[in-house]
Amino acid sequence: ANYEAKNKYSFNVIASDGILSDSKAVTVNVTNVNEFNPTLTSLSTGTVTENAITSTVIYKAIATDADANTTLAYSLSGTDASLLNIDTLTGNVTLKSSANYEAKNKYSFNVIASDGTLTATKAVVVNVTNVNKFNPTSINKTITINEDIAKVLTLSDFAFSDADANSSLSKVRITQVETKGSLKLNGVDVILNQEILATDIKANKLTFTPISNEFGTSYSNFKFQVSDGTLYSTSSYTTTFNVTNIADIVNSAVTYTLQS
Repeated sequence: ANYEAKNKYSFNVIASDGILSDSKAVTVNVTNVNEFNPTLTSLSTGTVTENAITSTVIYKAIATDADANTTLAYSLSGTDASLLNIDTLTGNVTLKSSANYEAKNKYSFNVIASDGTLTATKAVVVNVTNVNKFNPTSINKTITINEDIAKVLTLSDFAFSDADANSSLSKVRITQVETKGSLKLNGVDVILNQEILATDIKANKLTFTPISNEFGTSYSNFKFQVSDGTLYSTSSYTTTFNVTNIADIVNSAVTYTLQS
């Protein structure tokens, strides 16, 4: 007998003495035996967006069982099982606390399907999708240059920090133009609120040149914001130029001697 193919047999049994007979209808029921393990058919990966609400289903376990009339129950085990909940009937997996990409960028666990006797297990990894939620920051900087010499600004002149993982400087925005001298991008004067790509800075296209024959401490400055490509810093930062007098440089190098 195979319960899954036929769960009962119906027939008549007949007794005869050669002339007379009697008949009785009979039904023989097949008792089901749990012979098949459940099979998990759901994928081994999933995703969840950082900061999604805890009711968000990050993974759904799906299983089948070749044994008839079987009710499956789902559970979890493994590395991050304690951080998750699973609905034993639906197989829906949720987080106990919202995902934070900067603290944890994936969850690894095992999903288990059980028919009460036999089980199936599958290893699962749910990756966290990063969300850009923090504004970047920078710092003020003072740069010393020589009189009448153009300064090529580099990426290191625009400090960049961002609490979002995997962020980098994408561009800067000029929120105050230079107070003296010339700040130019590819030979053209930079204007207020102009955005300058990090790739252009890296390509040595951003320069500052003091006015000819002028020098001094805190000679000139401009202000800027930094961007990660989506968010700008909430504050502006200041780049200050100290310009050194060429005569001072020459004099510092002169050595005097006395002869009798």
